[in-house]
Amino acid sequence: MHLQCLACLLVLVLVTRVSSLKITEEAQDPRKTRYKPPLSTSTYHLSLLARDEVRATAKLQVLVEDLSSALDVFKRYLSSWEELVAAGVETEGFASHPLHAYALTKHVSLGWPHVEASLRALSNRSRDVEFLSGRRKTRGVPTSEDLATVAGGLARLHDYYSLNLTALAHAHLVSAIDAHSVPAGISPTALDLHRIGSEAVSHNVLNSGVDFLRAALDRWDANASSARSSDAFDTRVDLDGVVKTFRKVTKIHDQILERKGPRSKLHSTHASPLNRTLARKRKYHKKEEVHLGNPGAETQGMKQYLRLCRGEDLRPIAMTSRLYCRYVTNGSPLYKIGPLRMEVLSLDPYVVTLEDVLAPSEAADLVHASAGYLTRSSTVRPNGSSMEDFKRTSST
Repeated sequence: MHLQCLACLLVLVLVTRVSSLKITEEAQDPRKTRYKPPLSTSTYHLSLLARDEVRATAKLQVLVEDLSSALDVFKRYLSSWEELVAAGVETEGFASHPLHAYALTKHVSLGWPHVEASLRALSNRSRDVEFLSGRRKTRGVPTSEDLATVAGGLARLHDYYSLNLTALAHAHLVSAIDAHSVPAGISPTALDLHRIGSEAVSHNVLNSGVDFLRAALDRWDANASSARSSDAFDTRVDLDGVVKTFRKVTKIHDQILERKGPRSKLHSTHASPLNRTLARKRKYHKKEEVHLGNPGAETQGMKQYLRLCRGEDLRPIAMTSRLYCRYVTNGSPLYKIGPLRMEVLSLDPYVVTLEDVLAPSEAADLVHASAGYLTRSSTVRPNGSSMEDFKRTSST
């Protein structure tokens, strides 16, 4: 499914960085340079982050258990002490009374060994505490910028594939192009949908912004419905503020659509205005024809590009009916026993795909060897220099 092929839009961000400021042979040779792992534009490093999170949360769970146990002991010990305080343990001559002496001795002799044991248990977790407290520097932890990049990737997926947000709210990735569902183990909350919509609007992906903000309102109630534990760390959003933002964004959406059309390199909107009166205009009901090989205006070329990205084949059946698949050896004796499977995708220009060129183990070796050199994908400026762009949320 093409949604799965575009999963690179959802990956974690890479910030390239050489470990030493000195100009050494290692810094000069890119093959020896090791970079800080990508965080929001690399699915490979996302899997490493998940693995590291398993280890970190396991340590945190043990620490919580030890702390909980120690807290119970400390509370019981202090409660015992409060009984002595109420009896006047802080007054002069308290211990001269035999009952007081017995109570004080019992309190310390029976209670303190438990306190010591709890303190030792916590002390034994010092390495875990050091690992957890230093994780941000040594292991790499996603930042708010990484979260914004992933949210932007989801907005881009919706922009290109017209995701069904009702299904998405119930943990199913379904596009308007392909009804096949890609299920997930967790669904977005109202706050998540609001974040994604806001991120889309900030990058002028107004069609996705409007749709995600509307989806957030649909899931909202007085208690921000469908809230999860992760929302406890999120910035609280007032429902009235979300409603005002949604109304403002819909107006901006229609204004930009009226002035600039539905899509350019810098923005995207729905094909028709959200305002019903504006939507009645004749220009929003014209049907454009596809002219392959002659994209015409820039907007028509973009529309063709998007439709092709979604998996549509715009070629006439007279052209696609001539395509075929076959086994090939290319004259090599190595492929006599196991020829390669070749699929002809286009005759002019001539484009084919060859399957199973690499064994799975070879592919895994290539991934492992190259993962340390992944960098954020960039675009090229007119002067030839490179720059990061919101539209390229991948690592290469």
